[in-house]
Amino acid sequence: MEKNVFTKKLAKRISKARKDNGITQVQMAKMFNLPQQNISRLEAGISTPSAYFVYEIARVLKVPVGELMEV
Repeated sequence: MEKNVFTKKLAKRISKARKDNGITQVQMAKMFNLPQQNISRLEAGISTPSAYFVYEIARVLKVPVGELMEV
């Protein structure tokens, strides 16, 4: 799978999981001590998170890593 396609799908899954948990981008940013813009860029598919950060996102949002990484 092309990197851009994977990044966009991952971004949508992260955004959905965050919203399903009732967490705003600002709240999520504070959980990771990041600017809100970083979360926005992540969910827009502009930036690609590291595998470790995907793991941490999954942990915080209480979803299986595989659910976020599903191809």
